[in-house]
Amino acid sequence: MKDDPDQMFVLRLLQNNGLQVQIIPELPTHKTPDLRVMMPEGDVLVEVKSKNDDQQLRDLLKSPKGTPLSYKAVPLETLLRDAWRQIRDFPDRDDANFTLVWFITRKVGGITVLTGHTTMGLLYGTELLEGCTVDRKKFYQKECFFFHESIFFKYKDLYGVVLHDDQSIKLCLNPFSPRYSVFKHTMLTDVFRVKFAVVDPKEMEKVDECFIADCSDERKDINGVVRYLKSKYGLDTVTINRFVLFNCPVD
Repeated sequence: MKDDPDQMFVLRLLQNNGLQVQIIPELPTHKTPDLRVMMPEGDVLVEVKSKNDDQQLRDLLKSPKGTPLSYKAVPLETLLRDAWRQIRDFPDRDDANFTLVWFITRKVGGITVLTGHTTMGLLYGTELLEGCTVDRKKFYQKECFFFHESIFFKYKDLYGVVLHDDQSIKLCLNPFSPRYSVFKHTMLTDVFRVKFAVVDPKEMEKVDECFIADCSDERKDINGVVRYLKSKYGLDTVTINRFVLFNCPVD
């Protein structure tokens, strides 16, 4: 049996919320997911990952005053890719299984304060947009999902990723997954909806909380994506609003 405190924490959390969960035994020939959540709609295979340090942030804090941080997300993308492959290549996985990566992005007192926000951007290819609409010249500022290339579009069989830090736990749903409409109504998702939080771009779009760039344009063609969004949502101007981190210690 695996002796992993992160895995055991997630196991107990799920069990305490009424879910049936088993530890998946290790195999001599293959890496395996950590947990199996058993549900009538299909079992969920769960791989638990965590991040305990952030050297990029440490370097920024040690840098001269006024130094900007260009945060590189490649290590996080690699972690998520490897977690997905560990589930994908599991010999006992079948088409009836849902798949989930549980990512503990920050523990209490940890330095990894940027991990969750950065991972969300990787999952959904998000960008913060602002500007004016065509009809009433009304100002808007909204997050746009799938503006850029994204992990969820690339790995469509990954049904969701849990982002878990010392302040919140949220289940990010993949709207491109084959049985997304089923998974969003499972007992597991209901637990998150009641006890924690669920990120569901399609539901957010319905209540005018976000944009979704569900177009066929290459994501490297930013102008093409913007033209699509203007047509879909009746936008007159579109400005990308990005934030830059600086080391600005208080004297």
